[in-house]
Amino acid sequence: MSASEVRRQRLQTLSTNNPTSSTPGSYAHSISWVNPIMQRMNIPLSGGQYRNMTNSMSEISRGSMLNSQASAREGRHFFRDMFNPNLNMRGRVGAGIGFVANTVFGPAFHYNTDLNNYQMNRGQSREMRMAMHHHVAGDLFT
Repeated sequence: MSASEVRRQRLQTLSTNNPTSSTPGSYAHSISWVNPIMQRMNIPLSGGQYRNMTNSMSEISRGSMLNSQASAREGRHFFRDMFNPNLNMRGRVGAGIGFVANTVFGPAFHYNTDLNNYQMNRGQSREMRMAMHHHVAGDLFT
């Protein structure tokens, strides 16, 4: 089994065991259903991307990151992987798909979950709640 396959299996375990994995629109939920597709397509997962995803799930669980922020950050990492000389062409194409999905669609997809968490006062640090408050109020420069 390759290092990438091991990372995919570990990522699947971490995402499905995450407390928010059953919440549609959560970052962990998205990983838990996208990762098996990537695994079946034999698209490699770089070590940097694996660390990024696991760190993002931890930060979301602590309330220090929004689901939409995690998706946007993941898009930036996929962008780097598109030019990673250690990835084969399949890996680079997969990174390109991940880049588009996470920068164009991901934040919008996860935004509703973040907004619901804000409104229900669930799982967000004081700083995240204040940022969401200013965003919802349209006061982005405070």
